[in-house]
Amino acid sequence: MSVLAYKVGTYLLKYSTVNQHLINEMGIEPGYLVKRKPRDSLLHLLPKLQEELPHRTMQDSNLSASIPLAKDIALQNKYVSVHGRVRIGKLLEDLDEFAVAVSYKYLHTPKRRLEDNSPYIIVTALVDKISLNTHFVPKYLENIYISGYVSWVGKTSLEITAMLEQENDGKMEIITAALFLMAARNATNTGSAFVNPLCAQNEEEEMSIRCGEERKKKRMYHSENSTLRKLPNDEEMNLIHGLFKKTVDLHDPRIYKPHLPKNCVWMNDAVYHNLFSGYPE
Repeated sequence: MSVLAYKVGTYLLKYSTVNQHLINEMGIEPGYLVKRKPRDSLLHLLPKLQEELPHRTMQDSNLSASIPLAKDIALQNKYVSVHGRVRIGKLLEDLDEFAVAVSYKYLHTPKRRLEDNSPYIIVTALVDKISLNTHFVPKYLENIYISGYVSWVGKTSLEITAMLEQENDGKMEIITAALFLMAARNATNTGSAFVNPLCAQNEEEEMSIRCGEERKKKRMYHSENSTLRKLPNDEEMNLIHGLFKKTVDLHDPRIYKPHLPKNCVWMNDAVYHNLFSGYPE
């Protein structure tokens, strides 16, 4: 995964500020509400064609922040596991939310005024890739730094490259890096919405965009060849039938009395259960 050096070295922005920015951007009221504030009035801010939107660059989407664990005990309780390590699951939640914030920073609609909420609703379509640094164990008593940028866009989707880092012996260590595919929806979440085209400013950015296109092609190929859409071919059918025949006792060929072949186990005997300990929070 190519990670461009789009991050602010000082990381002055706290992650909680990013979260508050998302709330303000969407015009969300705190607490659970059965009926939310209507957003129909924002629909006219969205274009009918992608060509109506101005081009944006990766630099336009660049965002970074710090998770100040070093001095915030209450925050530490949210991130520490029962083993005294940082909860990777919690960090992945932060990356997902951060990818939404990066998306909003990138999107720009000329019709929108300063007082308007965003006419977009950003939804995580999938996590394309997660890379974990297995040689480094993050510490819950040290600050963690999060950064990200838009690395590719389609017509109504954005790919976000996001990463987490922590200082170790005077240098920054990558904890994890991930690729998020975000879907842009309209203000009422009743349809897709066009996003700004992305233009490259150098060769590295052009390479990032080309890699994004290749990942899109792979996703489309796997989607088109999914077993939910495509019937098994002759080779697959023969394999399935061969496995079935091995479970039939030729001396007593009853379907409800299957025969277990040698060196095999039944699927229902290969179920694994796990128990997760609770966290301090």
